[in-house]
Amino acid sequence: MASIFINDKLRLSRQGLQVKDSESHWTELHCQQGRLDGACVVYSVVMALLSIGYISNEDIDVNKDPNPDKRTDKGKLLSKLLDERGLVRDGYYLRTMSIILRDLCSELSISYHKKGETLVSKIQDGIESSFPVVISVNNNDMGHGILVIGVEYDKNKNVSKLLCLDPGFSIDDTSYWNCIIDVSKKGSGEYPYWYVTSDNKSKVEIKDIIIIRDNTEE
Repeated sequence: MASIFINDKLRLSRQGLQVKDSESHWTELHCQQGRLDGACVVYSVVMALLSIGYISNEDIDVNKDPNPDKRTDKGKLLSKLLDERGLVRDGYYLRTMSIILRDLCSELSISYHKKGETLVSKIQDGIESSFPVVISVNNNDMGHGILVIGVEYDKNKNVSKLLCLDPGFSIDDTSYWNCIIDVSKKGSGEYPYWYVTSDNKSKVEIKDIIIIRDNTEE
């Protein structure tokens, strides 16, 4: 029988999928493109930082003109993501994002891994430790960043699906995820996995991943 593990910092309430932010307020986790006017990797990293309580909903409320304090690590990062990088149109590489996070956020531990490594196993380890994992999925038609928040196991306890928040699509108030990556039957060729949303089903590869950990947590 299949089983599911979800990041234990998340909850599903009558307001939908929520997480406690840096102000200890329960806040909406999913960020759909259009809310921040940025690229998919920026959105996915923002969701990851929300999920570990590193930033608050107020930090990313563009209607309030947050004007982050650039004297702090968090302020420098928010300025980089939202002011300088918010209107990236041609995508944003995870390797570049990992360097920015390492350079600006001393309180975070950033692990970057690329294709050729055992990425599904590393994603599983991160999720089971309730660390957010941002991944990029690619094929001939797209390069896309999404946030993994859970995994599904088959009857043999092997990971069969990655349960994800995709900034490119909306999410129902009754759902923890709006996208899955089916890794149950690794196919041959360049694109071995299935990327599935309500509007898109296509073969992809997992190109690289970032695992984010808050060093201040006990």
